[in-house]
Amino acid sequence: MKILITDDHPMLAAGLKGTLEHEIPGYDYLTCTNLTDAKKILFGGRGTQVLLVICDLRLGPESGAELLTYMQVLPGPRIPVVMLSGLMEQAAVNSCKGLGAKGYVSKTDNPEVLTQAIRTILAGGEFFPSWDNKCTSQFLDRALKMTERQRAVMDLAISALSNKEIARHLAITEGTVKNYLREIYGFLNVKNRTDFSVQAAKCGYTPRTVPASARV
Repeated sequence: MKILITDDHPMLAAGLKGTLEHEIPGYDYLTCTNLTDAKKILFGGRGTQVLLVICDLRLGPESGAELLTYMQVLPGPRIPVVMLSGLMEQAAVNSCKGLGAKGYVSKTDNPEVLTQAIRTILAGGEFFPSWDNKCTSQFLDRALKMTERQRAVMDLAISALSNKEIARHLAITEGTVKNYLREIYGFLNVKNRTDFSVQAAKCGYTPRTVPASARV
């Protein structure tokens, strides 16, 4: 199972590879610096094993969006792509989304945002920036006002633990975990676990290690 990182700056690509190997282990991370090499990896016999592509929008004289265009005309299941860029304009995001990208992450974001984007996309979702700063601010304000136990459940859920794992970690039942998650969804005005994980990443909320008081 492979994830391909395409960036014309080898040092940045290597840094991303190291970060993701630590944060999302279990995948073989490949790197390349141009579209020609990316196409060879994706469609030269090894592409069937690539689950996701992380591609810089600006690859020197090339545009990463060309890869999206190229992939549109190929038969078979579409390999999801998340675009990286320092250009955070609505038009650029809309253009990439229209060409089939599943995510768009700013190079100025914290590494946790890219990690969350990849997890979201691998799970079948999408990850795009929100310009609704008021909304993300309200999310953070409400998250910090939750009870200690609610925050413990949320932090473990954001860290990708299953309901069963959360229940075992906090010494409660799975049913109780589900009840807490329903409360959290309503309090934070989100639809589901993926939604609040995305919002948490966008507003800079970092899950904590679970305090001892939450295990009572």
